[in-house]
Amino acid sequence: NTAVVLEHFTGNSFTIQVQAFAKDTLVLLQNKYTGWHVMVDGNKATLLPYQSAFMAVAVPAGTHQVQLCFTPATTWCI
Repeated sequence: NTAVVLEHFTGNSFTIQVQAFAKDTLVLLQNKYTGWHVMVDGNKATLLPYQSAFMAVAVPAGTHQVQLCFTPATTWCI
């Protein structure tokens, strides 16, 4: 079993504590747009597509902090 705790959430960032007893995949039902970045334990990680619309990240066994941050590629001014 894997335990997941959402520690922080805003419209453009997540911090999640994951305790995995074996290598696992954390799936986020958040739309995957260009501009999302992920780090596991402070190290850049690969953001994987999940069912072509959502996001996932591979998590090794153990306790880890996963951080996701959205930085838009462009800024719109009206």
